[in-house]
Amino acid sequence: PNFDVIKNYRYMFYGCSSLALLDLSSFDTSKVTNMEFMFDNCSKLNTVSLGANFKWVGAYGYLPTPSSSNIAGADGKWHADSDGCAYAPKDVPSNKADTYRAAAPTWAGATLSVSGDAKVGSTLRASATGTPAWANLSYQWYRDGSAIDGAASETYACAPDDLGHALTCKATEAAGKISGALSSSPTASVGKGRLTPAGTLS
Repeated sequence: PNFDVIKNYRYMFYGCSSLALLDLSSFDTSKVTNMEFMFDNCSKLNTVSLGANFKWVGAYGYLPTPSSSNIAGADGKWHADSDGCAYAPKDVPSNKADTYRAAAPTWAGATLSVSGDAKVGSTLRASATGTPAWANLSYQWYRDGSAIDGAASETYACAPDDLGHALTCKATEAAGKISGALSSSPTASVGKGRLTPAGTLS
């Protein structure tokens, strides 16, 4: 569009009930004077890209409220791809280049695997793949499904109490930007370690 000419965005996408994706990253709204009801009744809009020159104008210029009745996974907020932050429609920031999604982020496509020998004295390591770049993961290890006190890091040293039990690890997003947990498959039952000449288990 000719940004020097178009100054009124009122009702621009009004009633586009089948519209799902919008790329407005090239829009410069610095001269726009009216955005009233710009997205009203865009009930299926689930992804919007905005550019650094997109500024919200007026009390009624904002994205629609996503509803789970129209968009799977919607929770009423818009979620930024860059950092996972969630915004109410009226709070989506101006002049921030980002893509916003109506569906809350999930663990879909992500995996958590455990490597290392499941033996007393050996160290296991949990590794996550496919998680968003912004995700800050917290870890918790479990013995036969029960949380192990103090076992809250990526690595875990198998203890004598683990002998004969299966271990799993779960990862959560520390800031709560992704609900639920990412779980590993259980290890084999922890076996006996081997004493080294120094008397330590290996």
